[in-house]
Amino acid sequence: MRRALLTVSALAALALGATQAFGTGNGPVVATDNQFEPGSPGSENGYIDAGEIGMFVNDGSNTHTVTATTKGPDGKALFRTGNTSGGQTKRIGGTQFLSEGIYSFRCSIHSFMTGTYEVFEDRAGTTPLPRPEISLTIKSKKVGKVLDSGKLQLKVAAKGPTAAQDISLKAKKGITKKKKLNLAVGAKKTTKLKLTGKGENKLADADSAKVKVVGTVAFGFGDKASKKLK
Repeated sequence: MRRALLTVSALAALALGATQAFGTGNGPVVATDNQFEPGSPGSENGYIDAGEIGMFVNDGSNTHTVTATTKGPDGKALFRTGNTSGGQTKRIGGTQFLSEGIYSFRCSIHSFMTGTYEVFEDRAGTTPLPRPEISLTIKSKKVGKVLDSGKLQLKVAAKGPTAAQDISLKAKKGITKKKKLNLAVGAKKTTKLKLTGKGENKLADADSAKVKVVGTVAFGFGDKASKKLK
């Protein structure tokens, strides 16, 4: 089994991870102020067994990130931490969906800091978690009712066996404000998007109108829906 060179704070992070159901094959990415520390004996800077959430330990004083160099189905980095202050430990979101392989990443703040991350499937018989997926249906039918309520009604469903976290919903052309929500595995929810002033003006001048809504979900597959309001 591969082992990483760990600092004191990294060891502390692993101890914490053990209480949060992290597997034993979790080698954290460790950063100093100038670089990501190499793992041992290989050259990868961190690793996990498939299906696990990786860890990032910032052992420096500067703020860093772990940000994949390729994009995922949500159009954002395939895995990412966001800004991580010096002395802070964070989960690397999205690693639980990665299949076996080696992935490149960088610090989005310091472009000269780069590294690689490895995922194993055969070592522990583990597999990546299925990516979240959502479906959208526009429930509103009448322009007048949308105007009277000031809201566009939708049904959002989490498809598949994975919870859909950090869902973002918004109608195109600035008709509605953005809305965020989370859904448990298999859950469905009817929700409403509030019209913007621009949206109210556009619908007020129309006998009918076609609206389009786009939904994204973190690390997963979003959906689009369109409907002609009469």
